[in-house]
Amino acid sequence: MKRCASIIGIVVGLFLLVGNGFSAEVFVSDTLSIDLYDEPTKESKVIGTLLSGEAVDVIVSDEAWSFVRPLEQENEDLRGFIETKYLMDRLPWKKKALPIRDENERISEKLRFLDKELKRTLLDYQALTKKLGATQDELRRIQKEYESLKINAGDYIRLKEAYASALAGLRDIRKARKALLDENERLLSSQSKRFFVAEGLLLIFGLVIGLAIGRLEKKTKSLLYY
Repeated sequence: MKRCASIIGIVVGLFLLVGNGFSAEVFVSDTLSIDLYDEPTKESKVIGTLLSGEAVDVIVSDEAWSFVRPLEQENEDLRGFIETKYLMDRLPWKKKALPIRDENERISEKLRFLDKELKRTLLDYQALTKKLGATQDELRRIQKEYESLKINAGDYIRLKEAYASALAGLRDIRKARKALLDENERLLSSQSKRFFVAEGLLLIFGLVIGLAIGRLEKKTKSLLYY
């Protein structure tokens, strides 16, 4: 055990001397999985597995091996060696693809929601269009009734005016008739009076004639006796 610790210490020291300048955080390359070794040799014990795109903290590194601390493992004390060729500074395509995939799923979900809203809106539009058509039909019916009422109202006004005019004419005729009746009664009354006077005059005239004839007869008789 002490021998392994000494070897690790020597290797770490060598890495510190010949480090290749990796940044503090790098990523496992686009390979399915990489073994994490206890020592910088493939014959040593495998102490873990790093997945493609997993971030690691490079402690020391050379062209062949890098001593790293995985940043995404549950065991925070895990340390081991990985072949340097499987490390890279750039973000792996999976790391890039995952946010894009998540964003795509989010956009797809939003599109599904918008599609549902669009279908609902189209149904509402169709219902409103149908309601608008019914309203327009009702409006045309009301307009037709209004035009009919307006015509009838015009006829009614004309009939009312004609009735008022006829009623006024009837009143005038009744007034003229009453005036004629009054004049007729006046004339009849005046004629009766004249007829009565004429009869009286005739009666008086007859009496005068009778008296004159009577006197004439008396004188004639007197002359005959002489």
